[in-house]
Amino acid sequence: MGIFKDQWTQNLLKSRGLGDTVKKVTNAVGIPACNQCEERRKKLNRMFPYNKTQGLQEAREKTLVVTFKTDEMMYERIYERDLKLKFKDRFSHTKKVKPSVSGVRAAFEIHFKGEVKDLVEVAKYIEQLDRKNKIYDSKVFK
Repeated sequence: MGIFKDQWTQNLLKSRGLGDTVKKVTNAVGIPACNQCEERRKKLNRMFPYNKTQGLQEAREKTLVVTFKTDEMMYERIYERDLKLKFKDRFSHTKKVKPSVSGVRAAFEIHFKGEVKDLVEVAKYIEQLDRKNKIYDSKVFK
């Protein structure tokens, strides 16, 4: 019994999260895994990680909100498409906002998620991209 307990403890320590533990228990009982089980395992590992640095990594993630103001509506789709292709792993969504300045017909925000160092790279790219069109207005890290 002592050997089983030690092996159980070692296996538990190797688990990255609750999902790995559930998988080990169901395998020990004889329940076969399926595709949904694998997805559930990954989700549970993300929600309840055993590794403390994994939780810290999530805390380092921020949202970059870049605001554009223009008198031409088409720029929203052009910028959204280009930035979505270039930064597809960090792109979150686009949101139309009410223009706060008279003479501006369209205002929109593009949201990105990721670590700050990656988002700084996105912000620099947008500033370079916008030198010609001059519709880039501001950026905020949340």
